[in-house]
Amino acid sequence: MDLQGRLWFIPNYDILGSEDPRMKLITALIALALVGYGAVLFIGESKEFGVTEAGLEWMPLEQGVAAAKQKNKTIVVDVYTDWCGWCKKMDKEVYTHEGVVKILNKEFVAIKLNAESSNKVTFNGSTMSQSELARSLGVTGYPTTVFFTSDARLITTLPGYVAGEEFSHILTFIGEEHYEKMSYEEFRKRPDTQN
Repeated sequence: MDLQGRLWFIPNYDILGSEDPRMKLITALIALALVGYGAVLFIGESKEFGVTEAGLEWMPLEQGVAAAKQKNKTIVVDVYTDWCGWCKKMDKEVYTHEGVVKILNKEFVAIKLNAESSNKVTFNGSTMSQSELARSLGVTGYPTTVFFTSDARLITTLPGYVAGEEFSHILTFIGEEHYEKMSYEEFRKRPDTQN
């Protein structure tokens, strides 16, 4: 049987020459669905590294750790997966928030880490996949934000999505090293953090 030009699931249907309006509609809907799915996949992919439209620079792990040490900046690592809806929401709403971008650019080196990637990275003298590193940091859900000192010592991990305004307070708390003197709850009671 010659299947060229035929839909395999509709017997005797020639997609190139049918005059039946129902079949033309089915063909058009299938084509539209496939194009739409491809567009969603293409648009849904984020630029992993580089400067975003909001002006935030994301770096790969090794480059970011080296830059943090050289610039004496705190490290923030966005641990994400490609399928994670909350990760995409964090990229779209939080990492574009004006206050968040301003604090990140001033106080931090921003790094992206794909928790499902088998790509090898070297961190604190150990070479492992990105997914192994995420697990070694105790990451079990996505997104998770991990903070390190400029010399790559763990400060804390922050699991889950956090809205932009609250995230900017967290960044100030960590970036200005208030965590060394007080709890986050005490920090948030200060008059200058009451918004």
